[in-house]
This record gives sequence, structure tokens and C-alpha cells, in this order.
Amino acid sequence: MRLAQTSIIIAALFASPLFSTLASASEGSEQVTVAEIESQISTIESQYQSTQEERREMEAQLNSVRERLEQARQQSEAVEQERRQALEQMNRRYRELVDNPETDISEAQQAYQQAVVNAQRNTQQVSELSAELSNLQAQQERHRVREHGLVNQLATYQERLALARVDRVITEFGATSQVRVEQEVTCDRDETIGQCESRADLLAKQRASRNFLDSAFDRLTESEQALKHRDQVSPDVRLIGSRPLNSGFSGQRNYSVNLQVDLQGRITRTDVCKLLELDVRYCTDNLQASNEEASDDGKKPSDEDVMHRVLIRSNVYDDQVMINGERYGSTPLELMLETGEYDLIVSRRGYTSHNVRMNVDRSATYSAELDRLAYDFSPGEIIQDSVGNRNEGPSLIVIPSGSQRLGNIRSGSSGDPQVRNFELSVPLAVGVFPVTIEQFGVFVRDTGYVTSAEQGDACNVMIDGMVQADPNITWEEPGYAVQERMPVTCVSYGDAQRYAAWLTQKTGERYRLASEDEWEYAARAGTDTHYWWGNGIGSGRANCFSCGTRWAGDSPSPMGTFAKNPFGLEDTVGNVWEWTSATDGSSPVARGGAYNFAPSLVRVSSRMELYSSFSANYVGFRVVREE
Repeated sequence: MRLAQTSIIIAALFASPLFSTLASASEGSEQVTVAEIESQISTIESQYQSTQEERREMEAQLNSVRERLEQARQQSEAVEQERRQALEQMNRRYRELVDNPETDISEAQQAYQQAVVNAQRNTQQVSELSAELSNLQAQQERHRVREHGLVNQLATYQERLALARVDRVITEFGATSQVRVEQEVTCDRDETIGQCESRADLLAKQRASRNFLDSAFDRLTESEQALKHRDQVSPDVRLIGSRPLNSGFSGQRNYSVNLQVDLQGRITRTDVCKLLELDVRYCTDNLQASNEEASDDGKKPSDEDVMHRVLIRSNVYDDQVMINGERYGSTPLELMLETGEYDLIVSRRGYTSHNVRMNVDRSATYSAELDRLAYDFSPGEIIQDSVGNRNEGPSLIVIPSGSQRLGNIRSGSSGDPQVRNFELSVPLAVGVFPVTIEQFGVFVRDTGYVTSAEQGDACNVMIDGMVQADPNITWEEPGYAVQERMPVTCVSYGDAQRYAAWLTQKTGERYRLASEDEWEYAARAGTDTHYWWGNGIGSGRANCFSCGTRWAGDSPSPMGTFAKNPFGLEDTVGNVWEWTSATDGSSPVARGGAYNFAPSLVRVSSRMELYSSFSANYVGFRVVREE
């Protein structure tokens, strides 16, 4: 019963109001500083290191007790043999005493008494060591649960740190500043005095803007990091106002002006992610109103060409944007376009296209709504067995046989299992999605089954990175608003096995839980990346903390919310951890991550070893059926 540290794990970023979603993390809530978060991370890392040391000490204790127990058990037969021999000797001496009353039997009696004492001591030692071993194993289980909570909490604060770093750059870059600048020009012969003065004033403001931009980067706390990628971003400088300190002509045509210019920097969150080399999910859909292109009210240098800031968004990711036949990449997309009309097409395979004629005469945002078409899956037979009373069992899809590399293929986390080869020799029918509350309810009503949590083990919840037992929640009331098509949680490994056995009995087919290698084979669907769609979690692709969904950190999402993998399976990333049987036949293993676990801990290789009676409102299961 090992609860391994995992890539798992997690988690959860606990659903804090401050960081409930990436889109709202910087809006309308009290900011937590980078230094505060780094301090928390340091504290958690220290706690985690302590738990690792405690784990090693505990494992050493367990090994010592196991060895002593084994020695005591091996000694049991020897001391019992000595007791029987002493008894036989004493009986022989008693028979001699009957024939000869003067026979001395004291030595035989003492030998037997000592043999009995030795046997009793050995029995007592075996009993005490067995109790000590059970106690240490129970402590180890509690320690492992705390350990995966700490790993989850660490991942949480690392997510928060990324967000806070973005917010810090936005704040620092957006600070206002006064710049003094002197500009001298030589007036052209055909210029009027007023035109020459205006040109000098404009050039001075442009110089002030360039100087301000340089100083804005230098002032950043992470200036060294940001300057590496300065050429990849397009920050803006807003002219708030200017005041001439002195000006005048020298000689015949030389004019100089000394200005004090008030300026403010503006940069999009998307550009901040580029500066800090962060995943764009920390910045998606968070362009602030303050970053909107200023209107022609004199705030920008008057000799600039009129270019309008155009932001293009859509309701899907990995799409393609074409403007007048030219490809511009994927949304969200920010462009600077001259006044005019443009043909905009936003498309993605498997969705309807969005076609519109844009009339660009000011800064604007265009939102494209793409509707899903029939999803193009790999061929697979759909199976759904009846369980009686006009109820249907889980929907399954047949995945093909084949070979696949499993484990930590992309070196994602030290908690991921090592890379290994796996072969599925025959096709296997796998649940399209985890067993739902509705489906589990049919089983309970048919059998009167009572889950482990309802029998007194209690269902666990994750609160601020700590796993806590809550006796008041069950699979029907798991601590969040439920829908029938949400995956069932608060079920233990034993509960999941009982459900699979019930399906077998009701349908006459062999249902069971997948082995963890079968589960990963199905989840990868022929890929070798962290997620079936690639190495980045993206946004809105799955239900995990800070994955860009409205359920993130709060609850599981209903079935059918996200795209299926190439084998036709849903929610193999996030939503709820899924019970599987360990490949080596030891402790059951949960796979896939959950709604309240961090993206780095819901990779397809992530795993969480648990004891079989454990249940939580972030752990469910799906079933497979053998042919």
C-alpha cells in the first residue's frame, strides 16, 4: 500500500478566489506579491524535504521491523521444537520416577519450564512486532496522503507565482514617469517658423518615448530576462502630456526645444508571457482595457501612420486566421491594420468556419464563434450493454491493439514511471468517459450498495493543499453542485471493483478496471507527448486547475465538455483521477489528474498510488470490457 509521490498529483490548485481562473487572476481581487509567493514556495519546499526525510526514516523503520518479525517467525519453529523435546524428556523422567521414586526429575522440569518460557516470549515478540508493523504502515499511509497534498500545494503556488510575475511586469511597465529631453533641428528654407517648431516638438516626444521605453525595461525587476526577448514584443508608450521648459532659435535656422514629457508604458499580457518565457495560457484572454489603442486625440505622435489595434478571438484553440488570403496564425491574435476593409476567416478542422468582412476604421475586437462538426475519430466500434429495467451501462469504444511507449517519455516529472514498452495484444473496449453519478446511482438502487465512505471511512477533500476527511460528503453529495452526467467521486477502489462486478453479473460480459498500462495506452492514443494533443496544456482543453474552464478548481465538468482523444475517449486529462489496478499487482493506482490539480500534475504519465479504501471527491473511475 504505497502512496507514491507522483507527477500527479496534482493538483489542484486549490480553488482560491484569488486564483480561481487565469482569466480572472489579476482582476478585481487583492494581489499577492511575487516575494510572498516565493516565500510560501520556499516554506512548502522545506516542508516537502522534511517529509522526504521522514519517509526515508519511516521506510528504514518498516524494513527493520519486517526483518525482526521475519526472524521471530523463523525462530518460532525452533523454540517450539525445543519445547516438545523438553516435554518428551520430562515425561520420560516421570515414567522413571514411577519405577524408582528416588529418581531426580528437577533438571528435566527446569528444562521444560525454560522451553515454555522461551516459546511464550517468542509468541509475544511476534505479536508485538506485528502490531508495530501495522502501526507503522498506518502512519506511512497518512504520511503519503500528506505528501501528495504538499506536492499539490507546491504546484499550486508555482502556478500562482507565474501569474504574479505577469502581474508584476504589467504593474511595473505601466508606471508613469517624467522624461526631460532636448531636441535641436535645423529649419528647412521652405518651412515656416511654426512648422519648424512643431517638427522639433514631435521629434522630442519621439525621443522621449524611446528613452522611456528603454528605462521601462531597465526598471523591471526581471529586466535581464525581459531584455532577452525585447525584440519579440510590441509594447506601447502613451503620451499623457508635455510641458516646454525652454525653447528658442540660435543662429539663423537652428531651433532647440527642452520638454518635460509625462509618459506611461503599456504592454499586453501576451507580450509579458513572451518576455518571461511563460506558457501563453497565463496570458490568454487577459488583455486589459488600459492596453487598448489610444484614439487620435493627440496622445500619440501626430506624424505616425494611423494603425488600428485589432484583436481577434475565437471560442476554440489551435485555429487558423486568414486575412485577405494571408495566414496570420492562431487566436488570440493582435494586429495593427490600416484603415480599410479586410476579409477575415477563422477556421479549424472539425468546426464550421467564421467568415466576415471587417471594416477597420478604429481599434476593435472581433470574436469568432465556431460550431463543432462531427468529430473525426479513429475507427472504433461503439458498445453499450443493457443492465436491465431499460437502463444502459457505460458507453464504450473499442481501441485497437498495438504497441506503445509508456511512462516518462518527455521527462516530465520525477514522479512519473520510467519509460517502458507495452503491447496490447487484443482490442479492448474502454469506457468513453468515467462512470457518471447517474450510472452509479442505477447500481446503488439495484443492489442497495453502501460505499466505503458511507460505511465510516469518510470521503477526503483537498483544502489548501491538505487532504482532509469529511464525514458529511458522499458520492451523491460530494461537496459541490452535482449533475447526473458528472463523473461519480467519493468511491474507493473497492467500490469501483464492486461496480464492475455488478456490470459483469448484469450483462454476462467481463467488465473490470483497466490496468494502469492499459489506461495509459488508451489515454495516449498513439502519442508520446505530455497530453494527447501535445506538450502544452493550453487553455480550455481539459478540466484542471488554471486550465481555462469555468469548473477549474471547483468541481468536475459534465461528460461531453471537451474533445475526445484520437481513440474516442473523453477526460483522460483532468476532471477526476481514475482508479486502475497496478501493473505489478501492488497498490491500486489513480491516473489522469483532476479538476483541482495543477496542469503539470495531470500529464498522461502522472500517477498516484493510494490504499484501496481511500476515497476523495476528486477520484472516480472508468471501466473496460474484455472481448
